[in-house]
Amino acid sequence: TGEMERWSIVERMSVDALRLEGSSILADAVLAQSSHAKSNLEEMKTLSEQNVQLTVKVTDLSIEMRTTQLQTIELRRILDAEHTKHKTLQHEMDCLIGETKCRAQTIRGLISFLHVRRHH
Repeated sequence: TGEMERWSIVERMSVDALRLEGSSILADAVLAQSSHAKSNLEEMKTLSEQNVQLTVKVTDLSIEMRTTQLQTIELRRILDAEHTKHKTLQHEMDCLIGETKCRAQTIRGLISFLHVRRHH
C-alpha cells in the first residue's frame, strides 16, 4: 500500500503540474487577447479621430463649394448685365451711325444744291 500511496501522490502532483501548466497557457492566451484587444481599441480610437478630421474637411469643402456656387451665380448675373449694356450701347451706336449717314447725305445734298446754284 505504501507503493500505491506513493503513486497516488505522484499522480496528484502530475495532475496539479498539468493544471498549473494549463492555467499558465490560458493566462498567456488571455494576456495575448487582452493586448490584441487594447491594440484594436487604440486603432479604433485613431480611426475615429481621423473620421472626425475628415468630417471637418468635408464640411469645409462643402462650404467652399457653396461659396464658389454663389460667386458663380453673382458673376453670371454681372455678365448678363454687362451683355445687356453692350447690346444697348451697340443699338445706340447703330442709331448714331444711321443719323450720321443721314446728316452726311443731307450735307452732300446741300453741297450739290449750292454747287448747282453757284454755276447758274
